[in-house]
Amino acid sequence: MDSDIEEEQNFSNYLKKLSLIVLGNTIIAFTFINIHQQVNMTEGGLLGLVSVINHWFGIPSYLIVPILNVLFYAIAAKFLGIRFIKVSIVSTIVLTVFLRIFEHMPRILPYMGQRPLMAAILGGTIVGIGCGIIVRQGGSSGGDDALALTLTKISGWRIAVIYFLLDFVVLLLVLTYIPPQRIVFSLITALCSSILLDLVTKINRSRCQRFGKTAICRYRTSLRKVKRRACITIAAFLYR
Repeated sequence: MDSDIEEEQNFSNYLKKLSLIVLGNTIIAFTFINIHQQVNMTEGGLLGLVSVINHWFGIPSYLIVPILNVLFYAIAAKFLGIRFIKVSIVSTIVLTVFLRIFEHMPRILPYMGQRPLMAAILGGTIVGIGCGIIVRQGGSSGGDDALALTLTKISGWRIAVIYFLLDFVVLLLVLTYIPPQRIVFSLITALCSSILLDLVTKINRSRCQRFGKTAICRYRTSLRKVKRRACITIAAFLYR
């Protein structure tokens, strides 16, 4: 009897976790297609790299995402736990499906190309919420998380430094098609995303411990502090 109850609870928890992963990725895919892609805006990381490849090679984002994630997870498989990889793979599949759905749908939000500040704040805020929901379930919203953790183990550098360097490289690539003065809006997007991700993952933080993600939560917190300082500094420099 007790085993049946426990099995039912485990199944219920699994469905809840899966539903939240689907919700988080739906939010990210919707925002990427309806805001980021329309106004040529990015925030670094995996989404930024997807934007660069999509712009220069015309490859649909729903194809780029699984290819990059499989590559990053293959590199990280030796260093990260199987639970993290499993949850992240599920997250990748869901994100790919919803990217394809939204790419073939009429754009839902109005075009914000003439209002880049609004697009930056709104896009970063919504993506941050979506990423936070996924991280709370013990996974990642992209293979760049797995890559960053792997590079940290190999190099011995702080995870925050690795994350920032990866974002910095992506933003440099973005400069190949976005005017330098518009990069400030990408930095605002990154800042808003970091703040909202922080707020979402702080709610009932014990959930991270439940899934063995204490280290990743600590790394994320460190990353967000570095990104905020860097974004504010660069934005101030560009607007001088």
